[in-house]
Amino acid sequence: MATALADIASEICEMFENSIEQTDMSDSEEEDDVLEVSILIDECRSLVEEGENATLHRLNSIIELIQELPKSISNPYSQLYRLQGGSRMDNNNWESKFPSEVYLELFRFRKVDIMLLAAALEIPDTFVAGNGYRSTKMEGLHLMLRRLSSPSRWVDISAQFSLTPQSMSVIFNHLLTLMFRKWGDFVRTLDHAWLNADHIENYAAAYARLGCPLRNCVLTIDGTKHCFSRPGHGMQNSCYCGHWHEHCLGYQFIQLPNGHNLCFGPFNGFEHDSTSVKMIELEEKLCDKLRADGTEYVAYLDSGYALGHMFITPYSRRRELTREEIEFNRSMSALRQSSEWGIG
Repeated sequence: MATALADIASEICEMFENSIEQTDMSDSEEEDDVLEVSILIDECRSLVEEGENATLHRLNSIIELIQELPKSISNPYSQLYRLQGGSRMDNNNWESKFPSEVYLELFRFRKVDIMLLAAALEIPDTFVAGNGYRSTKMEGLHLMLRRLSSPSRWVDISAQFSLTPQSMSVIFNHLLTLMFRKWGDFVRTLDHAWLNADHIENYAAAYARLGCPLRNCVLTIDGTKHCFSRPGHGMQNSCYCGHWHEHCLGYQFIQLPNGHNLCFGPFNGFEHDSTSVKMIELEEKLCDKLRADGTEYVAYLDSGYALGHMFITPYSRRRELTREEIEFNRSMSALRQSSEWGIG
């Protein structure tokens, strides 16, 4: 028993010794914290030295000292992220923050197109996000593009923008909300110039040039799930997907051969892809849009969807397939990869 108590005290001592080594002693508040931790370390060392004479009462006294420590020490992950200098981006200095060579990699746009993009999205020159965080048009746009360009944590990119992860998260969410309110209906509608009869004919020709065995195929459709931590507010049941064993929301993507895609959703996490497209009557809307001139255009989907008038799915593998059917499934599977790329 005494040996176990000494081992526990030794581990506590080592843990807090490491925390002192990483502390900035130039900060007066942290200097006070170090003093409290030093007292705790001395108590732990005294208990270790007692060896077989160590008592549970001494360990309880050490635990009481830990409970009295400031939260910045006892819960280090709750303290604010500390920036290492640097100036924030604004509408005047944004061109000097990042070199032109990194824009396509970090933001997926060329530097010369950023001003045009900001004007097209109608982002306000300045805006106030939640908790009173103020930001500018160029800072918000760069932050949104950087976050969406590749998977990354806020703490990984905070130094690039001289912002704390907390403020970056609030600004990002606020700007996305603005964009959705302004352009959400535009993303979900089928009324686009690149979905008129001339473009649809070109899409069918593009698939034909790739050797598509499905006549008049013009687009592909696929679904995806966006997973997240267990939600509150009574949303657990509606967001839980039994197939993925995750809490998530579902989305349906229309992928065109010119690289454009349309997103519909979100849907409940438990909804099947086939059910999701039926809920919004997607096949009927596409028939009205794409078959207005009488041409029998079709869309290709995976086996998770139901076969329809316009929706074509692979041959079912529940029976023995012929060689031609196997080759059809294989060819269409290769062509449908663009849907996966579009989703990312």
